[in-house]
Amino acid sequence: MLERSSILTFQVATKNKYNGPEKMATILKEYCPGTNVSVLDCGAGTGIVGEKLHGLGYKNVDGVDISQKSLDCAEQKGVYRKLVCADMEQELPFEEKEFDVIVCSGGICPGHVTPIKCFQEWNRVVKQGEIFLYVIDLLFNLTSSSGGYVIIILRRCYVELQEGEEAYYSQNLGEEFNSAIRKLQESKTWKVILRQTFPAYCYVNGTFSDGILLVCEVC
Repeated sequence: MLERSSILTFQVATKNKYNGPEKMATILKEYCPGTNVSVLDCGAGTGIVGEKLHGLGYKNVDGVDISQKSLDCAEQKGVYRKLVCADMEQELPFEEKEFDVIVCSGGICPGHVTPIKCFQEWNRVVKQGEIFLYVIDLLFNLTSSSGGYVIIILRRCYVELQEGEEAYYSQNLGEEFNSAIRKLQESKTWKVILRQTFPAYCYVNGTFSDGILLVCEVC
């Protein structure tokens, strides 16, 4: 199921107007303009995010994905320092606080991973006081700021029932996602400072899909 989900994400990115990777690169440049930072691309898939980051000068980018087939495609692009096939719900083969930035575009969707498990592991490998970016499906625009944030973007209909997009809704994912964020706040690991919905991020099957933006401070 996990490998199928990774392939499905790639199909959405190529056959529909999916701007997650490009927007990820744009927001990373705004929040972290120094291109010498170390970046972990979680759910790297076929390397679309890596391409966008490389195009902006980010060369210290590692990628992790559960699909070796997808990673084989990513490797051919020559934009990653290292690629690792691993399950994001399990302990990742990286040191504690190894990365300055974590990015994830399209890595979480129904039937893919459990949010609390991967959030906890990402928190282990990212440095405090740096930027932590998470993107699934949303078009957004933010002003520049300093580091120390978790930015999560996901397709709204995955976690909230939306008219015309009922087939994409997952009650389990919605409950797990909100529970994970709540637990991280209660443990003073993350502090939610902004939660907003945004229109027209992803164009799928003839319609635009909204997204949710969550900005958290890494404590």
